[in-house]
Formats: sequence, C-alpha cells, structure tokens
Amino acid sequence: MKTNSLVKLIVIFLVFTALQIFWVKDFAFFNVAFCFLYIAIIISLPLDIATPILLFLAFAIGFVMDIFYDTMGIHAAACVFITYIRPTIIRLLTPLGGYDDETEISISTMGIRWYIFYVLILVGIHLTFMFTLEAGGFQYFYWTLAKIFASLFFTTFMIVSLKYLFFTHASR
Repeated sequence: MKTNSLVKLIVIFLVFTALQIFWVKDFAFFNVAFCFLYIAIIISLPLDIATPILLFLAFAIGFVMDIFYDTMGIHAAACVFITYIRPTIIRLLTPLGGYDDETEISISTMGIRWYIFYVLILVGIHLTFMFTLEAGGFQYFYWTLAKIFASLFFTTFMIVSLKYLFFTHASR
C-alpha cells in the first residue's frame, strides 16, 4: 500500500467516523430511514490489504460505532460480515480484464455506475444483516424491510454524494 493511499484512508476514516458520530447518529427520516456513513470506510479499503487486517479494521470500526450507538455488537458483526464477503462482490463486479492489486476503489478509478452498484450491494447486505439482528428475527418483517430500503437509498445517496464531492476531485 502506498503512503498516499494510507494517508487518504486515514482521512476517510477520520472524516466518516466524525460525521457518523457527531452529525448523522441521531438523524432519521420518520424513524425509518437511517444514515450509516461509516460503511464508506469499509467500501473504500484498497484491494491489496490482507484479509485478516481487513477483518480487524472492520471489527474496530464496528466496535467504535457500537460504543456510540450502545448496540452490543450489531455494527461490529455487520461490518465484519460485509468485509468478509467484499472480495466475492468485487470478483462478481470485475470486468474480464480484471483490476490491478493496487487499484483503489473510488469513483474516479471505477466509474460512477460501477461505484453506485458496488455501494448499493454492500450497503444493502450490511443493512439487511444489521436490521435483522436488531429485530431479533423475522417477526417484524415488514417494518425491518421498510427500514432496510429507506436506509439503503439514504445511506447510498449520502456516501456517493460525499465521495463524489470531496474525494473524487482531490485524487485527480
């Protein structure tokens, strides 16, 4: 991993963690649509990081969120789960030529359509896992489904917008 990529990753971690904790933590539309900006940290991790390190980082990010949200391990479990399946999702979305190991996952390197699709998939899996754990099963199926879809579009819109506005032009 290059020093430039490491610095950018640290900035993304600090910015999205601070935004999540201090700005959007208690922000919800009609108590259905929630925004989880911290998922952008996991989405932005480079392809060349070893899996154990990725899993540890995901657990740490989720653990920090669990501390501030007072949710005994739900965020950590969801973060570790999407980090575990992230390579499979990337392989499914990879074109025939493939990507270099040093390829950075961003709007400027992957393109806006690819990035939105990638974010939708990972955020959808994260929210489904997290809200199902929160509900404790499927007894609140329709309420959980409404929270998943509303939060999916809200979170995806916020992540793509912030990444496009603040991180796309800086890398050019």
